[in-house]
Amino acid sequence: MPDRSSAPRSADRPLPAHVTMPLLERVRISAVDDEYAEHARARGDGSEPRPPSRRAVTVVALLLLGLLVATAFVQNVRFAEQEETNRSALVERIEHERSSVSRLQRQVGELQADVARLDREDDTLSRRLREWRSREERLGLGSGFAAARGPGVRVTVDDSPSGDPLEAVRDEDLAMLTDALWGAGAEAIAINGKRLTVLSPIRNSGNAINVNSRPLSPPYVVEAIGDPDTLQSDLLASERGNAWIGMADQLGFRWRMQNVQGLTLPAARVRTPLYAVEGLRGRVEKEVTP
Repeated sequence: MPDRSSAPRSADRPLPAHVTMPLLERVRISAVDDEYAEHARARGDGSEPRPPSRRAVTVVALLLLGLLVATAFVQNVRFAEQEETNRSALVERIEHERSSVSRLQRQVGELQADVARLDREDDTLSRRLREWRSREERLGLGSGFAAARGPGVRVTVDDSPSGDPLEAVRDEDLAMLTDALWGAGAEAIAINGKRLTVLSPIRNSGNAINVNSRPLSPPYVVEAIGDPDTLQSDLLASERGNAWIGMADQLGFRWRMQNVQGLTLPAARVRTPLYAVEGLRGRVEKEVTP
C-alpha cells in the first residue's frame, strides 16, 4: 500500500482561473468573447477575436455617462429658464392684481364714505319731509283744503215748526254756532257736507243759506271734528255756546247734539283768490284772476 504521506499536496498547486475569478467578471468576459466570436464568424475571418481592453470599456462607459449628464444638464437649464419665465410672469401678474385690489379698496372706501354721507342726507331729508307733511296736514286740516277724519260732534239744526219766517234759521245763527265750535276746540267743521275754510262765507240768499257759494236747505247738519270727551262739554260751558243755545231755544229751533266716533269731512274746493293790481293812474284795484 502506497504511502500517502509522501504524495504532493494539492494545496501546493495553483488553482485554475475559472475558480479564482469573480463570478461577475467571468460573466462579463464570457459575454464579450461570445460577441466577438459571433462578429468574426460573420466576417468569415477565422482569426479569434480579442476581447476589448478595460480602458475601452471605461471610455465607452464614461462617454455614455457624459452624454447622460449633458442631456440632464440641458434639460435642467431649459426647465430652469422656463421656470424663471413662469415665475416672472406670475410675479408680474401678482403685482398687477395687488394694484387692482388696492385700487378697488380705495374705490370701496370712497363709496362707503359716499353712502354714509347720503345716509346722513337721507335722514335729514326724511326728518324734514315728516315735518313738512305734519305741517301740511295741520295746515290742510285747519284751512279746510284737506279731507279730515276723526271723532267729533254732530249738531242738527232745523227751523221752528211754527213756520214763522222770523223763527227760521238764518246765516248769522249758523255763523254763531260754528264760531262757538271753533272756540270749543274744533279742528274741522262742515255744514251739510260743505267744508268751512278761512275764506268760507255763510250768507243768506233769499230764503236759502249759502255756504261756499252753494245753497243749503234745512235741516242743517253741522259736523265738527275734535275731542269727543271735551268738545261738547266745552261748547256748552262757553259763553258763545250758551248764547247760541239760549237764542235757539228762544226762537224755537229744533236742534240735537251728539258725539260721533267716525266723522269724515271732505276737502273744500279751492277757490280762485283775489289779488291786487296797480291801476292806470297809480291807485290799487282788486281783480279776480281769470
